[in-house]
Amino acid sequence: PICGTSDSAPFAASAIFSFNANNIWITSAGTIMKWNGVSFTKMCISSNILTGSINKLWGKNIDDVYIVGNLGTIVHYNGTTFTKIESGTTLDLYNIYGCVNYKTQEVEILAVGCRQAINEGNVVLKIRENTVTQIPNNGLPWSITSFWFSPNKQYYIVGDGMFKKQKLTDSMWLAFHSGLTTYYTESIRGNALNNVIVVGDYGVVLHFNGITWHNFLNETFYPMEDMGMSL
Repeated sequence: PICGTSDSAPFAASAIFSFNANNIWITSAGTIMKWNGVSFTKMCISSNILTGSINKLWGKNIDDVYIVGNLGTIVHYNGTTFTKIESGTTLDLYNIYGCVNYKTQEVEILAVGCRQAINEGNVVLKIRENTVTQIPNNGLPWSITSFWFSPNKQYYIVGDGMFKKQKLTDSMWLAFHSGLTTYYTESIRGNALNNVIVVGDYGVVLHFNGITWHNFLNETFYPMEDMGMSL
């Protein structure tokens, strides 16, 4: 059964995070399923800790995992217990990502959120242990869903446009390559500054090689009528 209910019908999977081939976490609503290479085990988070469905998770290791979700939900798992972290917002948090700052040796962890269907503003949050601080969001639209960064080198945010800054202390998020796509961008990830991928609506796939962006829309485009929609 789904955690907190007697319903055994599965909800759609909402997030996946892989530590290695034998330790993969998949979430569905408020349920976490862990794959060990052979079978799944279920973990449940109590309702007084998890106040909304899980949208994304990220972990430095299996004993240091952060979970974000609707209604400002942030939860930390230390390998044994789940702990709620007060986010200071009730906006839905859609994405979380962390990376080591090799200058300070600090693990920078950021999360972003908004209310996609309604303009209630947005938040960019920095998480350090159990403390959450808001990062200035000047220059961003209200609808943002994802980000990726290399500490003190480049920070990207996508959603209703694509935006970047070099340092978190910079005053403005700057729009870039506004003509690259006219469609909403849903997610961004990379493994180096010269290997960044953005995906979005209608099959949008964009790649940055460190010098130029390339749009694969000719290969990946799914027109509205192919999805059962009329123009």
